[in-house]
Amino acid sequence: MPLPRILLEQRATYDAEVDAAYLYLVDEIADGAATTQRVVEVPGAGEVVLDFDDDGRFLGIEVIAASALLPRDLLDRLTAGGQTPDDQSPDDFAPINLLHGPVADWLAAHGPHAEALADEVAWSPTFTEQSFPKGPGEVEELWTTGGWVSWVGGPAVAPLDPWPRSAAGAPLEHVITVCLDDLHTTGDTASTRTFPQHEQGLPATGALEVFHDLSTWGWDADDAAAAGWLVRWVPQPDRSHLVLGPDTTALDGRPSSPTCQAGTFLPGWTLPPLADAVEAPSTVFDVVEELAREHARAWCHQRQLPFHGQVDGPTHAYGHGSRSTAAAAEVLAAVLPVSDGDHHRLLLEVESGSHLAGWFGDRGHLQVWMRQSDLAARRFQAAWCMVRTA
Repeated sequence: MPLPRILLEQRATYDAEVDAAYLYLVDEIADGAATTQRVVEVPGAGEVVLDFDDDGRFLGIEVIAASALLPRDLLDRLTAGGQTPDDQSPDDFAPINLLHGPVADWLAAHGPHAEALADEVAWSPTFTEQSFPKGPGEVEELWTTGGWVSWVGGPAVAPLDPWPRSAAGAPLEHVITVCLDDLHTTGDTASTRTFPQHEQGLPATGALEVFHDLSTWGWDADDAAAAGWLVRWVPQPDRSHLVLGPDTTALDGRPSSPTCQAGTFLPGWTLPPLADAVEAPSTVFDVVEELAREHARAWCHQRQLPFHGQVDGPTHAYGHGSRSTAAAAEVLAAVLPVSDGDHHRLLLEVESGSHLAGWFGDRGHLQVWMRQSDLAARRFQAAWCMVRTA
């Protein structure tokens, strides 16, 4: 049996003058944060320096004599400069906001292995923060004046009393508020129905909110007892104000919801995750990896963010998850058993690297799942949250 591939999604840089590379395992390393180094010598080739912070957290890897130690394909990408969103013209990007026809044409242009995925493209409205400044002020101004705005982190919508807590009594963090009016308008279009997979189902009005304790993984049925998450639908929010969560500094040394980013949902789509192709022939895997990277790069361009070669896309509703489908299905079969005619639905996947300070791991995501029967009955208390890091 071949060894499974490791999906490297972290940011990497390369300095050709000194032939040194750095692989970031966190989104940002502050000056002086790397206080402990472990040096691994590679006889006759170079050395690798492992950086840790004061708490023993693994921050990054410096590779000395990178041309001798790094895989050739990775070195080639780094030597090329790691392509940022401005390195290409708009015509070169994946057609992330178009009808299924142009998406199918784009896949066909990548060869028969990519073309075969055309029927697996799933409609998936996608969260973008483009043109929205950071901070709760923007959210409050837009929300209280009737704006259709969604956001990650920060305050929750009213009414909310009391603030949700875990079974241990710890306050949950507010992860995301989705303006369902905005989401429904984005998905209720003729372009949606051009996609072979365009299943929706969330309410057309109100707000959907997700809270989480940031520690319950959701990989075991026993996790339900921790009450480590809450998914709620607010059919008629009180837009006169927002609700701030309690300060959790005394609990973990970190203020509650240290970040807040407004945004909106735009038309989008997803492909099956790269992890599903791990056991495929290398020719197929390489094509799927390139498609995932092109898709992620196009969204970075749209969101005006730097692109570092990652294969994960942004926060989205419906569609495919960014991690192994089989692994999720195995967990869901145990925690949310379904009867004949029912099936599991991915409602949201929230990435935490851009604005949530790596709450679910530096490249981790929070997925929100429901049975279709529960979604149709609006039983959001039956939703299951799963942290996905691999």
